[in-house]
Amino acid sequence: MYSSSSSSSSPYAATTYFTVGGGGASASASASPPPYHHHSSSNYVYFDNAASTPVTREVIDAMIPVLAESFANPEATHAAGVAARTLMETHRAQIARAMRVSPAEIYFTSGSSESINLFVRGVTKSNCTARRRKIVMSTIEHKAVSATCYEMVADGYDVVEVPVRPESGLLDLDALRAAVASNDTLFVCVIMANNEVGVVQPMKQIADIVHAAGALLFSDTTQVAGKFPLYPSELGIDAMPISGHKIHGPKGIGALYMSSARATECTPIITGGSQERGQRAGTSNTPGIAGLATAVLHNLSPRGVQLQLDVGAKRDWIESQLLRANEYVKVHGARAPRVNYISSVSLFDARGAPIDKFDAMSYLSDNGVIVNTGSACNGGADRSEVLAALGLSDEEARCTIRISLGTQNTWHDCDVLVRLLHALLLHAPANAPAIAPASANAVPGTMYSLTSSPSQQQPPSSPSQQRQQQLLRVRD
Repeated sequence: MYSSSSSSSSPYAATTYFTVGGGGASASASASPPPYHHHSSSNYVYFDNAASTPVTREVIDAMIPVLAESFANPEATHAAGVAARTLMETHRAQIARAMRVSPAEIYFTSGSSESINLFVRGVTKSNCTARRRKIVMSTIEHKAVSATCYEMVADGYDVVEVPVRPESGLLDLDALRAAVASNDTLFVCVIMANNEVGVVQPMKQIADIVHAAGALLFSDTTQVAGKFPLYPSELGIDAMPISGHKIHGPKGIGALYMSSARATECTPIITGGSQERGQRAGTSNTPGIAGLATAVLHNLSPRGVQLQLDVGAKRDWIESQLLRANEYVKVHGARAPRVNYISSVSLFDARGAPIDKFDAMSYLSDNGVIVNTGSACNGGADRSEVLAALGLSDEEARCTIRISLGTQNTWHDCDVLVRLLHALLLHAPANAPAIAPASANAVPGTMYSLTSSPSQQQPPSSPSQQRQQQLLRVRD
């Protein structure tokens, strides 16, 4: 299925978003950088973009006129209401066109959690067949999926989890075949790009297995949809969510794609009015919809594509620098296709002792840099079910942080992060110094290696020139 040759009709389209590998070979650590003063709270360097992203100026500019002028209820039949509805349907059509689906297959919601609940609860409530009473899902699903699926047990459904392969994080396809072989599965849930490690699943292969068993395929595409070109009908995805705040859009807006080709009954979970063709009651969030559509169009524009390619180059450089610090640092998921902005890293000091993830996060935060210990939706839980599913020991999981980049992150941001982490990897957290960013004499946009003197330092390779990673392609 995977090939290094490109295809313009690939359902992943800009496939350089998905890379195999990253980082670089381990090397001896250099001396720690000099001390540096604390950043102000209003000037954090933000590397938690898998949790939420800053809203772009383009999105803000698109929302303001809707807030100020097109504020009428789009369900109203007067002229102002008709104008508001026309604008909303234009935005729906823009999103649909970007995903190569019909506007009638896009349902606006408040975000991914609601979209997930609408599908899981709606489809199970509408299911009148006694034969299909099983739900299958991977062991690395987001809690919005796993918790909702397990609530269906009370309605008489069995939930079966399919493991991923520890060495790669990819779904065990043989186990999936066995799970659906009895043809009693209603739907299968597989997260397309995991929010903690970024591993991208082979959705077309998965869809073929699921559909052969007569089941539906739901994919949690929260970390992908609207950020990268993604065509669900070509991948065989029957339903998937979109979330505005994950793609530099506003919070409180999202959408659910449901395929009309494999139409299924879906009972609404929010009842009342007839909005969203009866699937989701409530006055439409027209400013949010405008922001969502603008974010999607911006991300998939030539400029947005180039910005995302630059993100991948920065992520790979960060990993390569951390792997150079000492021989104990580990990057998870690097043996599989990954989205290009998430890095899951286990931190060990120069003696091989694990560095507690909360200590690392606090140290970075005190020095003005924001990362996370994993999924924000886990509420700071000490144990990650996703990392456990990937075969990490408790010790490795306790010293693992997630670095996730956005298009707003500069090379200077990356330099600050690496210098801080480099100091942390050479010292225990309590003894790690605050450190300086690149020299004030540095050329803006230039990155400086921690293992050479300023006179020897070179800017990083551009992703279009010297990227060494194998690129994921999907054959037609």
